[in-house]
Amino acid sequence: MDILFDTAGSLAESSGARYGSAFLTVRAKRCLSVPLSRGRRAFIEGGVYGISAPRLKALFETHAPVEAARRFEGDLAGVVVEGPERAIVFADAFNRTEIYYASKAGRWCVSTELERVVRFLGKAGYDQSALANYFTVYGGYAPKKQTFYEGVRRLGVGESLVLSRRGAGVRTGSFRPEPAGAYGADKLDEYARVFEESVRIRSSKKMNWVFLSSGWDSTAILAMIVK
Repeated sequence: MDILFDTAGSLAESSGARYGSAFLTVRAKRCLSVPLSRGRRAFIEGGVYGISAPRLKALFETHAPVEAARRFEGDLAGVVVEGPERAIVFADAFNRTEIYYASKAGRWCVSTELERVVRFLGKAGYDQSALANYFTVYGGYAPKKQTFYEGVRRLGVGESLVLSRRGAGVRTGSFRPEPAGAYGADKLDEYARVFEESVRIRSSKKMNWVFLSSGWDSTAILAMIVK
C-alpha cells in the first residue's frame, strides 16, 4: 500500500489509484474496499480472518480505525478515507505489517515498502541511535518506531497516522490489558499435553530444524522434540 498526502492540495491526477484527490492518493495492489457512512471508505490490504463483511463494516462505523483493527484477526495495512482532505492510516492489532512514513515540504509518504519512503525523501542519512541499538542490543533490529534511515519512521502498536489539511501526526490508542485467568495445576498439565501433541504431529522422527531465538518458544519446542 502506498499513500501520498499533500497539505497544499497540489497532487496531480493519478490513474489506477484506489482513491485520488488533490490532497490524497491511495494505491494498493490487492485491496478490500469497505464503504462507510458519510461518504467515508476503508481500504484494507492484506489478510482479514474470521469476520464477515457486515461485521467488519459495523466495526469501522462504530470505532476509530485502530480500535476496530483490535477486534479482528489480520495481517494488514489500512486507511480510512474520511474525505478528500483527511485520512487515517492504521495496521492490524500487532502491527504484523510494517507501515513506514516520512514527510517533506508539506507532503507525506506512507507505504508498506521501506524503499518507497526512502526514495520519497531523496536523500536520507543513517539514524545513529537505531544503528547503536542494532550493534549493542540483542535482536539485530532498529527500535520498533524507528528505521535505520533518518526521517523515516514506523507506526507502533496501537498507533494510527492522521493525515489532514490542518496538520498530520501520530495518535496512540488507549492500552487496556486483558484480565488473566486463574489457572491451576490441572490447566497447566492440560496445556503441556496439548503442546506435546502439537509438536509431535508436526515433527519428524528423521530430522527437524528449529530456529532458536533464545526465547521460551523455540527453546520449549526443541526440548519437546528431544524428549
